[in-house]
Amino acid sequence: LFEDARRFLTDHRYHVALTTGLEFELRLYGFTPALCPTLLRLHRSTEESPQFPYRVRLAKQGDIAAMSRLYSAAFEKVAGSIVRVRAHLARIWTEYAEARVVTDAEGKVVAYFVPRVFDGNLIVTEFAFDAPFTVAQMKHLLLDSADKNDCAAVFVFDPPACSFPLGAEYPSYSPITPPVGFLATIDLDEL
Repeated sequence: LFEDARRFLTDHRYHVALTTGLEFELRLYGFTPALCPTLLRLHRSTEESPQFPYRVRLAKQGDIAAMSRLYSAAFEKVAGSIVRVRAHLARIWTEYAEARVVTDAEGKVVAYFVPRVFDGNLIVTEFAFDAPFTVAQMKHLLLDSADKNDCAAVFVFDPPACSFPLGAEYPSYSPITPPVGFLATIDLDEL
């Protein structure tokens, strides 16, 4: 299958191919990791907690439009980010069973995050927020969520180019953050 696909791409003068799959097998066909999420660990700071006039609740399917808007706004300028349209989010909604939305006093969704408790830690697999919600408020919210779930630490998956300054520690790639996308060059003559 890979040989047929590569032949098709070569015959039609494609420059590169991007796919997902098992790293070992893809490397055999000339693919290399291209989309590698980063795992960040959040730490409490001694600074005062920010004002928090927001409400947090379990997300529901009616929040898909707002979540999609927040995601697009947060990641539109991040190289290699995955496009999420409403239809995509609706199709994979079961993966968001634990998602939380943050609403302002008028009920408008200003942030969301997808937490999972794993091995005594809170793992946040996705998040997005928009003004007037702030970075300090998001950090405070995630750390409080960990406390409420009796979690020892908070780990956040983050695209490598994302500038989410949570006062986080950037460890090297962790075994629980394998590459999610692989790239192979096909035809570089025109480049």
